[in-house]
Amino acid sequence: MNNQDDKISVKLYMADLCYNQCVKSYMEKILTPFEKECMMKCLENIQGLRIEFYNAFNKK
Repeated sequence: MNNQDDKISVKLYMADLCYNQCVKSYMEKILTPFEKECMMKCLENIQGLRIEFYNAFNKK
């Protein structure tokens, strides 16, 4: 693996960790302000990661 692969692996791990800690644990409850902030940050990170992957796979 090269340095770029390592960075992608870390980003995937962090996105998965964030999803499991924030999104899954908050699915069926009313959110506190802290939990809402955590959820929004997690979703922003996942969206950013999706865009990065899209751009990486569509390079010419």
